[in-house]
Amino acid sequence: MSNLTGTDKSVILLMTIGEDRAAEVFKHLSQREVQTLSAAMANVTQISNKQLTDVLAEFEQEAEQFAALNINANDYLRSVLVKALGEERAASLAGRYSRNSRYRQRY
Repeated sequence: MSNLTGTDKSVILLMTIGEDRAAEVFKHLSQREVQTLSAAMANVTQISNKQLTDVLAEFEQEAEQFAALNINANDYLRSVLVKALGEERAASLAGRYSRNSRYRQRY
């Protein structure tokens, strides 16, 4: 899979998730990123089963690593807050940055 660029991999993922979800992704990209991906998509003639499988496997692996990192980040934040503010204030503050928080969406 080393012959696929990041753009190539992104195109494969975007084409896999369907038009509606791909459109949602595009809403969060810069104009330049949309242009780059659009040009790459327009040039796709075929995606082999191996390319698709490899890209999805890599994506799954990256997602799992991110999830593990995110869990560790939450534990780290809680520990720092407890040490700095005490248990009660830390619990109050940590609740603001829970999994459903708007701050989480930035990362």
